[in-house]
Amino acid sequence: MGERILGIDLTDQGAGVMFSDSEQSFHVPAAICRDKKHDLWYVGEEAYEKALSGKGILTDRLVSLAMKGGTATMRGVRYEGTELLVRFLGMVREGCLRASGGEPPACTVLVLPVYDRDLMERILKELPDQGFDSGTVSCITRQESFLYYVMNQPREIRTAEVGLFDLGDNSLGFYEFQMKRDKRKLFVRVDQEEMKEAFALSVLTAPSGEKIADKIMSGAAERMLRRKVFSAIFLTGKGFDDYSWAQHFMKVVCQRRKVFLDGELFVKGAVVRGSTLLSGKGDPGFTALCSGRAAAGVTMRVERNGQPMEFPVLNAGDPVFSSDMELRILPESGEDLEFLVEPVSTRKKKLVKVPVPSLPEREEKTSYLDVSLRFPDEDSMHVRLKDAGFGELFPAGNASSEAEFSFSSQDPGPSSGRSPLRAMLCSSTEPENALRIEELGIRVYSAEELCYCITKHPLLFMDGFAGETLFRFLEQGAGERTLAAELRQLKENRARDEDLLLKLLEGSGYMNGPELGEFRGQLLALRKLSGPEYLKEKADEMFRLRRFGKAVAVCDRILAGEEEKALSVRLKGAVLVRKGSACANLFLFEKAFRAYSEAYQLLHDQEILKKIWFLSLMEPVIGIRERYQAAVMEFAKEERAGAVQAAVSGEAGDSLPFEEWESAYEAARQHAAAGPRKQEIARVFESDPVQRMKKAAVTVAQWKQDYRTML
Repeated sequence: MGERILGIDLTDQGAGVMFSDSEQSFHVPAAICRDKKHDLWYVGEEAYEKALSGKGILTDRLVSLAMKGGTATMRGVRYEGTELLVRFLGMVREGCLRASGGEPPACTVLVLPVYDRDLMERILKELPDQGFDSGTVSCITRQESFLYYVMNQPREIRTAEVGLFDLGDNSLGFYEFQMKRDKRKLFVRVDQEEMKEAFALSVLTAPSGEKIADKIMSGAAERMLRRKVFSAIFLTGKGFDDYSWAQHFMKVVCQRRKVFLDGELFVKGAVVRGSTLLSGKGDPGFTALCSGRAAAGVTMRVERNGQPMEFPVLNAGDPVFSSDMELRILPESGEDLEFLVEPVSTRKKKLVKVPVPSLPEREEKTSYLDVSLRFPDEDSMHVRLKDAGFGELFPAGNASSEAEFSFSSQDPGPSSGRSPLRAMLCSSTEPENALRIEELGIRVYSAEELCYCITKHPLLFMDGFAGETLFRFLEQGAGERTLAAELRQLKENRARDEDLLLKLLEGSGYMNGPELGEFRGQLLALRKLSGPEYLKEKADEMFRLRRFGKAVAVCDRILAGEEEKALSVRLKGAVLVRKGSACANLFLFEKAFRAYSEAYQLLHDQEILKKIWFLSLMEPVIGIRERYQAAVMEFAKEERAGAVQAAVSGEAGDSLPFEEWESAYEAARQHAAAGPRKQEIARVFESDPVQRMKKAAVTVAQWKQDYRTML
């Protein structure tokens, strides 16, 4: 015996209930009552009894109330229609479980009269509060229930079309089941029509009313069955509990076709649908088309691993309620995101273009777009595009665009006639498994963000970066399990670091062939550098990234290997200048001065002297500035003499080099003092004395930063 399935057919008249392991069925009138004195609730016949005795307040027609978003007030409390409907379902479930015995169901299928996405969402959200297991409840329509019911019948029943008359009180519906084979696919379709011939069942209490009802039903049958071949007709609904009144109608429907009466048809169809859901195999051998099932297939034009592809976002026959999708793409060029729609009714494809919103000015391949796809019903699709930024590198903006279009309409929807969007489809990510890149001070969440960092700062990733930490990030954080396995295999085969980086860029699809070739050239050029030259490039990179301590460490590493590597004078001088600037940014002025001094002795470059002069002006400690200035004057003696001689001969202006430097420094100082920070420091000293010194320290530190950028 398989897992237990619960089917519930819900209408304004009541709920039909059946378990898959029992032939017993239940019917509970759709009414709920709250006791006037106590917090007690009743449903079904008991609810009517309490209301008639004056002991309770009753509400019925619960489906219509919930569908309209209505409310009901009971004992001074206003209840939403959905809340009452869900409470009713919970009590019905518990009552039927007690009556039937057995374990709680592994799957519950709820049948609604028509497809209403909003109502389904509200019901599924609130059902867990009433004892239903979250994730085990599905909602379908009566069309879909009839479809599964017929597909579960012997094959001879459906050799042609199959019809269904559903007669309720003041309601008459006709369902038409069709099968069509196209290109090795079997399409099974159910259409529904609410008929105007509906009447009140109370007329059947009199012979004259029975005759009128029989005439109405006969006319409806002749109209619906004319010019079509039906192999079987099913009858259901309260109106057919006793069909002795419908003699002429029965003659019409029984002509050359089989007729079956089943008052529990829809709830049985729900149980069949539940069995397919539990099996996890989908619809074996056919595509279901009905209310709530997609009437078209939809693909989105994107790229994956550098190759154009049509990514399937919806298949014909998919339940649209559970087909909503969230995707992330990385645009490269173009302005319109394209969707290819193939309606089942025409099998003729049409192209729909959705304009991309105006994104902020950013570098190429650094603007994610979040694509939200929602399907309000079986014939329409809503698309929303939103700027998602690029991880911690570029924050998300507010730019977005939306469009909605119909599958069956010949109108291609919003189309700007602009160029199609070239965009890379991105893998889903797990933020808790992000990869931190210390040198950049950021975390990356995706393969694309990592690839961007590699292309911008290759020196950070060329020495042992491709290891187990990277592989785990690709597997668990970036959703690139296949790529991680390929890189791990290359690592085990002792591939070079640059080859691993190139494989990462290629396998993720972040770079195309020409871009990959150009970047390969950059890596090869770096590898051709001598050891000291390569380390100097790393020191420069650390300095650009404001990792001044690491820049000093790399410079010291180069200088410590001077004898072994035979540094050239120019390279050693450049390393010392870089070390001096890094020390200055760390406020290690003594070390900065020594590095600059040694560099000047090697290169005699006026720019180095300028840095020393600025350094002497910036250092506020008494005594050290004088020592700096004396050293600067000594170094500047030759330059000053040359400048004076040039001034006498008329070959230069009147100002001396260090005087120009002082003017430049003073201009920078005045700019900082006269700018917004002057007003800021004024506000600091007008503020709370407890916080004054703390705020002043922050402002002065910023001024220092403004000055030291000259180094």
